[in-house]
Amino acid sequence: MWLLFSILSPLLWAVANPLDAGLRRNFFKNDFVLTWLSALAKLPLAIALLIPFIGDISLNWEFFEMFLIGMFWTIPFVFYYKSMEFEEASRIILIMQFLPVFVLIIANLFIGETLTMHQFLAFLLILSAGILASFRKIEGKWSFSKAFWFMVTAVLLWATADVLFKYAEEGFEAFWPAFGVYTLGSSLPPLFLLLIPKYKKMINSHLKNVSLKGWSLLAVSVLAGTAGSFSFSYALTLGKASLTAVLVGIQPLLVFIFSFIFSRIFKEIPAESAKTTDLILKLVSIVLAVAGLIYLNY
Repeated sequence: MWLLFSILSPLLWAVANPLDAGLRRNFFKNDFVLTWLSALAKLPLAIALLIPFIGDISLNWEFFEMFLIGMFWTIPFVFYYKSMEFEEASRIILIMQFLPVFVLIIANLFIGETLTMHQFLAFLLILSAGILASFRKIEGKWSFSKAFWFMVTAVLLWATADVLFKYAEEGFEAFWPAFGVYTLGSSLPPLFLLLIPKYKKMINSHLKNVSLKGWSLLAVSVLAGTAGSFSFSYALTLGKASLTAVLVGIQPLLVFIFSFIFSRIFKEIPAESAKTTDLILKLVSIVLAVAGLIYLNY
């Protein structure tokens, strides 16, 4: 069950990632507004998750702790959407392979998880994939992608939220109410921004001209992304946080495949680069990530 949910999460996220790139570049050209909207869209799910447990949930410290962690989980999306403005979805997700390294460090600091030397060597392979993906040739010179530091920041914050969720979930009697409060924390606070005239005006100005296609693609992205987050969060409760994060390493290959498919269906979804050097770098990065996964399992 742990392996199933660990693999299902990157598959669902890989569906959302190319859509997010198209949404950011063509429909919602504001990182804050797109983060606000995607967070608010999770509110119905949070309510649906909590209704069966409404009589069993107490407004105690465990509730507010998980609520705050859910709020924290939303913050990295601002940096994630910003990176989508500059870079291909597959390359962004390759940079995201720093996640298991950050989770390893944070899990060791907060909940005392340890790994074997073989697992650490697997991490080095996966980490090298993320570093290699962050390089590209810009105007004839090799340099870090503009998206690099945005994604490093996002991944560091997500890794912290993942470990904190695993820690706080132990204070709940079951996974479902814990994930419901977690989702509520990520979706409810944005609603109160509409009470502030400055933010309400900015949000309205970016939403009034969005087409039906934009709203439809956003709905699919939010559903796939939220389902992936559920799968990942549930996997965290079944196994080590650091090992669960490592299995996200298959996501870049899946993103490359879905980007290729979606870009031929929707013109708003940016196509992946077909330059020989870019394809080679991505291929080597994906091979390194997969090699890390194979070494981890054998």
